[in-house]
Amino acid sequence: MKIIIPENLDLIAITALNKPDFKFNIEVFQYLISLLTWIPNQNREYTDQKFIPLNSSILQKNGIRDFPLYRDYLEEAGIWHWQPYKPGEKSRAFRLNEKYQTTVRISTPPNTKFWLRIKRNEANVARASNRHKHLTKWFNEHFTIDADKAEVFAQRKYIEEVAHGDPAAVNRYNSNMLAIANIKDKSYRLTSDSRGRFYSPLTNVSTDLRQFISYNGERLTNIDIVNSQPFLSTVLFSPSFWQSNNREQISVNDISYQIRRKLLSEFEAVQPSNNEFAKINMAKCFNPTPSISFPIYWRSNLSQIDTLLTPSITNIPIFPNNNSTSTLMLTKNSVSLYSSDIQAYSFKTEQGEFYEYFQEKLSEVDSSFGKMRRSEIKTIFYESIFGKYIPVHQLKPNMAVFHKAFPNVSKFFRSLKFKQHNVLACALQSIEAELVIMRVAKKYSEAFPNRPIYTIHDSIVVEESLAQEATKIFRQELKRSLGRIPKLTSECWG
Repeated sequence: MKIIIPENLDLIAITALNKPDFKFNIEVFQYLISLLTWIPNQNREYTDQKFIPLNSSILQKNGIRDFPLYRDYLEEAGIWHWQPYKPGEKSRAFRLNEKYQTTVRISTPPNTKFWLRIKRNEANVARASNRHKHLTKWFNEHFTIDADKAEVFAQRKYIEEVAHGDPAAVNRYNSNMLAIANIKDKSYRLTSDSRGRFYSPLTNVSTDLRQFISYNGERLTNIDIVNSQPFLSTVLFSPSFWQSNNREQISVNDISYQIRRKLLSEFEAVQPSNNEFAKINMAKCFNPTPSISFPIYWRSNLSQIDTLLTPSITNIPIFPNNNSTSTLMLTKNSVSLYSSDIQAYSFKTEQGEFYEYFQEKLSEVDSSFGKMRRSEIKTIFYESIFGKYIPVHQLKPNMAVFHKAFPNVSKFFRSLKFKQHNVLACALQSIEAELVIMRVAKKYSEAFPNRPIYTIHDSIVVEESLAQEATKIFRQELKRSLGRIPKLTSECWG
């Protein structure tokens, strides 16, 4: 944790001129203001959000008992304001007033009683699972950043963005400077979440600053899957994914229990009367030998499979437990694996050409889509498959194009977010973590136990000298875990 204060904000002078009418600690004010930059830097989910949520229960654990008094003082002093509370939200969200939306001063907290408590609580939170030891051990004294060059680069970029009128320039600059300071000072916050994702300085630092990072003086190379999210989504089309006795390839049992339950509950949520979806229900069955209930052709080559959801009832054991299993029962109105849109979607994602293909489809509707950047096309895709469930006739034009171009793909994904729209995204992130962290990175660690390995969600990062060997391992694990090898790309930093 760092103290992060706007350059034009003098908390000592303000509290001296307008003394709070309660017993206060200036360090609490510093901490609260710092959180508005610290949280977006540590959690990319909040990077582009104007208001940052502050959880009062967490603040209390950090010894801040009178948060409402501090909150109201900062508002009355014209330093910050907050969004009106909305039902269903866990925390109230805050934002600095425009006057103080400037570049910041970053400093290391002193070893006072208050800051030592913050550091201790932060250390308890920032503990990655033991499952990630093959990653955490490489954030050591040899993991470095050329801070001087990185700061100059960040400053030049900030000046350019301000000149172009980018409203997010100052927030991006502050986040970059904080990331540089954290790596320089070895202030590593290594955590994992319920989806199995691993967070580190590499996931927090912006892409264009990674060129200044090295290990023991050697340049690093990033190897990733091209259009990874679309590609990983095709895993859900495979019948083998839903089989609990599948030991080699990634299956539903490899994703976290919480997300597995949510994913399967989506099938329960689909009502038989809703003719947009197949009738998909959960049921209980009793089967002393669960493997017998797998249709023979589901264990054969995928080319022999007629349909993903067979016309007759098919029992697929998901959670074997003695003589009882929860069973996924899929009935009529099937989605054919040979549907042209599923075949095109699967092929283009494997070839790494999905976004270009999708842009062509969008351009057929409106030529202006042809001028869009790749990032904008990706946003449309993410909105289409990860956004909240909306009836087809109410879809926004952009999302309607995806549904029209890939009707069976859309139908299947929409059935997985009927009740909880974030389930599909969480499931794919869990699959990604199992593949990249628990399989590819682990296999590399076994092959090269004395060489560093890092991950950035869908990619691995290794020393430049071992990039070819790492790519070979990546491809082997993709073949073993998913049965397919998508296009990989590599980028040498520095």
